[in-house]
Amino acid sequence: CPSIRNVVAKNGRLFFSPRRDLRSIRAEGGDLQILLVAPATKGVTPALWAEADAVYFGVEGDTALYAMPLGGGPPRVVDRGDGPPTFVEVAGGEVRWLAAQQIRRVPLTGGAPTVHPLVIPAPHAAVSTAGELHVVANVFSPNGVLYRHTWATGELLTLASGLTRVGQIAVDDRYVYLPHYQEAGGGIDRVAR
Repeated sequence: CPSIRNVVAKNGRLFFSPRRDLRSIRAEGGDLQILLVAPATKGVTPALWAEADAVYFGVEGDTALYAMPLGGGPPRVVDRGDGPPTFVEVAGGEVRWLAAQQIRRVPLTGGAPTVHPLVIPAPHAAVSTAGELHVVANVFSPNGVLYRHTWATGELLTLASGLTRVGQIAVDDRYVYLPHYQEAGGGIDRVAR
């Protein structure tokens, strides 16, 4: 199995993508299912979220956020933004997702999305916790940046810059952790929230 881009757990199942497809397996093992195969030359983006009835995801080169019904059927378009999804979560009665330079909030009950411009060059990975969205961007240059967006106010703050080759990120109550790709020397940096 190739490298896993993201994994989420819901209702005793793990949902994950090794880029070319979207998969599910029982948390205790077995019953591997391939839910979707991405179009040729494309892959499933790292944006992934599971709810009881659907898995939310994006596809490289496609500006749509999709929901795959877990009861069967084809994926449906939830919303379209200005770039492929980098992050998605369901919280507060809405689907929140990060496109190229937008945070989009779509009510679960339907209706028009709320769109907030977010000027972040080349977002790569993001994680949401405690009312904040942390985003690392521009990571394939020596000028990678870690941002913190506050959901309630829309404030965007730069927490760190000069980052190189950062992969995914993790957040706890005190720090943002930034693991580096092996070719960048590996290791994990941390920055105060």
